[in-house]
Amino acid sequence: MASDIDSGLIGFSDSTLCIGKQSPNKWYREYFQGSIDEISIYDIALSPDSILSLYNSVLSAAYPDTSAPVVLINRDEYKSVLQGRIYNEFGAKAWDGNDGDISDSVKINSPLNIMVPGDYEIIYTARNSIGKIGSAVRTFTVTPDTLSPVIALKGDSVVQLALSKKFKEPGYNAVDYPNRQNITDSVKITSNLDSSRAGTYTITYTVTDPAGLSTSVTRKVLVSVLPLREEIRVNQIGYYSSQNKIAVVAECEADSFEIVLNGTDSVLYAGVLSEPVSNNASKEVVRLADFSSLRANGECVIKIRGFGHSWPFEISGSVYYRPVHAALKTFYYQRCSVPVTAKSGGVYARSAGHPDTACPVYGNESQIKSVPGGWYDAGDYGKYIVNGGITLATLMSLYELYPEYFGDDVLNIPESGNGKSDLLDEIKFELDWFKTMQDTSGGVFFKVGPIDTFPPFIMPSEDHGRRFVIGMSTGSALNFVAVMAQAGRVYKKYDPEYASDCILRAEKAWKWAVANPAIGAPYVGGGTGLYQDHNYDYEFLWAASELFISTSKDTFHDFIDPMVHQYLLWGPATWREPGNLPLHSLAIAHEKLNLPVTERARAEVISFADQTIKIINSSPYRTPLREYNWGSNSFACNYAIGLGYAYYLTKDSTYLDGMISTLDYVCGKNPTRYSFITGFGNKTPMNPHHRISSADKVVAPVPGFLVGGPNGGREDSYDGVVYPGTEPALSYVDLQASYASNEVAINWTAPFILAAGFIEGECATDRPILNRFDPTRKTTGKQILQVISSSSKIQVHLNLTEAEVISWQLLDILGRIVDRAGPSRLSPGTHRIILSSKDIPDGLYLLKFTVGEKQILRKVQVLIK
Repeated sequence: MASDIDSGLIGFSDSTLCIGKQSPNKWYREYFQGSIDEISIYDIALSPDSILSLYNSVLSAAYPDTSAPVVLINRDEYKSVLQGRIYNEFGAKAWDGNDGDISDSVKINSPLNIMVPGDYEIIYTARNSIGKIGSAVRTFTVTPDTLSPVIALKGDSVVQLALSKKFKEPGYNAVDYPNRQNITDSVKITSNLDSSRAGTYTITYTVTDPAGLSTSVTRKVLVSVLPLREEIRVNQIGYYSSQNKIAVVAECEADSFEIVLNGTDSVLYAGVLSEPVSNNASKEVVRLADFSSLRANGECVIKIRGFGHSWPFEISGSVYYRPVHAALKTFYYQRCSVPVTAKSGGVYARSAGHPDTACPVYGNESQIKSVPGGWYDAGDYGKYIVNGGITLATLMSLYELYPEYFGDDVLNIPESGNGKSDLLDEIKFELDWFKTMQDTSGGVFFKVGPIDTFPPFIMPSEDHGRRFVIGMSTGSALNFVAVMAQAGRVYKKYDPEYASDCILRAEKAWKWAVANPAIGAPYVGGGTGLYQDHNYDYEFLWAASELFISTSKDTFHDFIDPMVHQYLLWGPATWREPGNLPLHSLAIAHEKLNLPVTERARAEVISFADQTIKIINSSPYRTPLREYNWGSNSFACNYAIGLGYAYYLTKDSTYLDGMISTLDYVCGKNPTRYSFITGFGNKTPMNPHHRISSADKVVAPVPGFLVGGPNGGREDSYDGVVYPGTEPALSYVDLQASYASNEVAINWTAPFILAAGFIEGECATDRPILNRFDPTRKTTGKQILQVISSSSKIQVHLNLTEAEVISWQLLDILGRIVDRAGPSRLSPGTHRIILSSKDIPDGLYLLKFTVGEKQILRKVQVLIK
């Protein structure tokens, strides 16, 4: 080390210090325990750091520092906090050339308000002994909190309580988002429960996060002499007021039943149970409760004297609108390679996982493919062409049947607001991934995933296992052809260039499949499903049919013409046997094409629907299921789709009734007592075999998934899963470990969306059909009555197409009249009626509105004032 001081006052080498006589310094005298007033050479053992420190000190003595002190911010990387959360002040250090460490003198000027989002400047200043001031600025952001906290109730959300018995709180958890802080201790509980009187009561749980955002959830307590009996099986999501309404009652010797307005003694309907019959699949004796002639709206229960009552259920003009939209939103939550944003995903927001931009091809690892995007297929993180194929076809079919059902900006996905259907936007995310899987030869790779083992139950961003692009097969190529050909006509209006590319890719893949007609699915498992299939007759028919409908080329017509014949269909569509899909497309195209092949397809669709109706009519549960296989709920939904196409072609209500009965089964009218749609119903799956729902630390699973359902094979019993019984219809268990009965899959949820969307499209009478393609276009099914309640008033928005006499009553949960008005005559148009609630106690009420001869019931929550 050499000195760069020209004055000659100081010089040193690695271990020798020379100080000139002009540099007296007390600190040095103390350090060397002697005088250094004269020029001397001290041979001492000093570290380089010590020498540098002495060097700087001597400079300070020789040349006094007149500059301001230096201020350094502690933890300068600390730059933001969530609104309302704790701000940690780490302070700053200050150093002065004359005074040394003056950190104790640092003053802080902070305008920070953690309750107000925005950017702030926190200024740290220090003054030295000669009055010079140094400063530093921490730029700090208070990030707005837009996510309300979540309360998860332990136990059931509807609790049965015997008259005069004490209620025992099952418990609850509250979590603040997005920082996932436990705020259970902040929950406030209010209740109007009176167990000495029969009725329906509400316990309200409310929690407010530090940013002032609040969430409330409720638990209903049914105080009754009669117990809740799950032997009374209803569609827990609800029934359409204008359609058939049937429940199943198991192991009951009573002969009659009543439909009662929930929480009251008001009997809306009295009926007779059917004769008892045995249901072999569940080893039960069951009866039907048919209340189809009841047309009144409201929340009801079935009561059977001396036996008990059912779960509450709604009768209304709209049943599946919310479940269908939630089900479609699950595909957004299944997106691979991209984050689920807080804006679109709420509490289910997560980081991106599996970029899939550099995946080796299995068997030829020198070949690297970029295959980002697409949907996770099921409960794991694999991506498959075959399951994606039937899923895309099902969703595109919904769009072709009801193009206005999903408008723009109804799903709150990142693409919402772009002027296109949110349904088409979500479908395109998977189509784009499909395109990455096509080889330059025209062939299509089969799947993407690990080859050693399935990942543990962790979030996508935590799974860093090696992933491969696996195999090319005839099946994957033909699935690709079919969906690309269908996409070519579906997207033609909105993106002609994209649609044209889909057709070109479909025809290229078709040529490859024709040249390679028997290449089976790759037998590579480990961390992915096998999806083995070696017979591709249905796939060839499907691919050629979609190409024919989209291109009108004779080549494809001539290929399919001999393949469409009577008795072609023997079961619902599956990924392995997709023969129903081409016949549905051809049958719908018959009106336009009017060809013998489309006429035969139409006849076969109707014939298969007739066979399905025979099965339903012979079933004690009025379901088309004869066997309970892996994913049995998807079989039920695909049967319902077949009935829907028959209804679409013929307008014969027999098929619509069969659809409704089949969806009743899926949504609670079944031996397991579950509504199989996560988040919808009184008793729904809480522990699906789904890695994201398991690992995201949110108590409730992602809503809208259809789980697999009863599976007589019980394949996971070899892995320790215990079922409640061995009967096929009871072989379901709500356990994360039950991949055989409780997994989710995109090709299971999709047919629920189409079947339920079909029913809603045909039956809904009391909701607006959202249409963002053309805002000026009038919609059908406009709500007659909308109710909005606040702390001081209840607003009723009434839409009348003609002059009507109206009256209303406000009832408490025991059916007592709290307020009333009318009758009075109103002219056609929209009316806003204000009902004061200032003098009404907090709680749940029923608003009974009479419009002409129609009676409408709405629940009204009078809020805490």
